[in-house]
Amino acid sequence: MPRKFEVRLIPSSCKGCGICVHFCPAGVLEMSGQFTPKGYHPPKKKQGATCTGCRTCELMCPDFAIFVEEAPLTVPHVTTANERRRGQK
Repeated sequence: MPRKFEVRLIPSSCKGCGICVHFCPAGVLEMSGQFTPKGYHPPKKKQGATCTGCRTCELMCPDFAIFVEEAPLTVPHVTTANERRRGQK
């Protein structure tokens, strides 16, 4: 099962420089129209984009305002023999 990653932002630390957007090799990030508490435009994940987990955004951010986390794996439910006998799903 392929691993999945999520980009996380700390808005209070972001100054909206756009370095993470520029250096993201997968093109996952774009600048948003929203404002941080300090009045900057932070990056956001593009609709439908998939983070590859390279962590280039983390390495390039001068303010340590962005990081990547591995998304938890979701395991599909497997019906046991007891559940089948009882008619449960």
